[in-house]
Amino acid sequence: MQPQILPTTAIKLNRLLILALGLQIYWVFDAWSFYLQNGYLPAPFIYNKFDVFMDVYNPLWWSSTSKYTDWGSVYPPINFPLLDLIGLATYGNTTFAEASEMRDASLAPAFVVMITAGAATILTVCHRQWSILPWRTRGLIAAVAVLSPPILFSIERANLIVLGLLCVPFFFGKRPASRALALALAINLKPYFALLLLEYLLTSNQRGFLLATALAGSIFIFTGLACDADFLLFLENLTSFSQSVETTFSGRELVAFPSSISAFAAVIEVALQSPNFSILPADLMLLAARGIELTKFIAIAAFLATIVVARRSLTSDQVNAALIALIINLGVWVGGYSQIFYLACIPALMSMRLRWFYLAIVLLIFLPLDLVILNATPIGYMISFLSRDVHPVVWQMGLGSFARPVLNLFFVMGLTTEFAAIVWPESFFLKRKFFSNAATAIQPSSLVFPPSPGLLAQPHSTFLC
Repeated sequence: MQPQILPTTAIKLNRLLILALGLQIYWVFDAWSFYLQNGYLPAPFIYNKFDVFMDVYNPLWWSSTSKYTDWGSVYPPINFPLLDLIGLATYGNTTFAEASEMRDASLAPAFVVMITAGAATILTVCHRQWSILPWRTRGLIAAVAVLSPPILFSIERANLIVLGLLCVPFFFGKRPASRALALALAINLKPYFALLLLEYLLTSNQRGFLLATALAGSIFIFTGLACDADFLLFLENLTSFSQSVETTFSGRELVAFPSSISAFAAVIEVALQSPNFSILPADLMLLAARGIELTKFIAIAAFLATIVVARRSLTSDQVNAALIALIINLGVWVGGYSQIFYLACIPALMSMRLRWFYLAIVLLIFLPLDLVILNATPIGYMISFLSRDVHPVVWQMGLGSFARPVLNLFFVMGLTTEFAAIVWPESFFLKRKFFSNAATAIQPSSLVFPPSPGLLAQPHSTFLC
């Protein structure tokens, strides 16, 4: 039997979530009002107002053509059989000259992504590991998440990453086979999930590592052979894409919904390529970009070092949650969509000593920070798909474009601090009392809280609070 959160803590958490939900609802109505007045959606939605939903229609159109050669697709093979089924059900044998014509013909594929996003959010909070929270709290969390910028941004783009949210909660399950299968499917949807194979190695689960790796490889080969004879070019395309983000996206796209501070460095490098850019000396700006990347590298290196030495004191769920946070920080190529996966990590985060620090960051990331506009620049007239008309577009950059990458970096730094405090409890600058004072949030059932002097020596799973 899992421990339950204390009733008093649940009441306080529910009040906070109700306030957050009110802010989400206000933001949704504010965005709707902005759309009615201007004919397009405000920040953080992408500045190209004609490109709504195209993250599903582009691969759908290329699905029946030379996707890995002519298009250079970075979508893993498993996506295309799924898209073929959607296309066949929606369009039958009808052919189209371009992807936007498919969108004009039917919005059914976009609605499939919307429904999937909503269903995945609800199913996430229904998983067994969420039983530490009462249903009212779970419902509030789901409502806040559904109306959050990360989910709505994914829906506006109609990005297939929402399929990954169906898999991620199973990473935290108790059944080894379902965990391995979920990870294998997730790797084939988004290859960066291969980093979670480290969890098996860190927890000395060689059998799980071999099973997940074998399943992921089998799914990749089987779906690759089924969809395109040139499917192995996907690996080359993916490598090329991750190394050329600055030349693939514009500065406005890079700061639309970033998750890594690498976006700041990429924007600087894009700006330096402009002949009219003269705010600061080029050498100074290039040094700033290198400094940002160095900061990220140091943070990631410290995280990996501390999680390795602290691995024996961590549960599998805690390692998975930490590695997901690391993935979100890796670089621009991961994409801001990846922040939706924090939702599935909440139960695991609640078992950590700095739980309220992590949960506060997750809540801030899911709140509409972009209500605060930092920059607004007219960029001319543009066709808006939603209004089917031409409008003068003002590009906006909200507070979230700056805050979310920084918050994500703080998240990883917090994990590093926690892992270091486990390994060096006496010499580390954060004393035991700092960690033990928080051990009051979850009511022990079958769990017994250890006495304060030995708290840091115990595995994390013994003081869920």
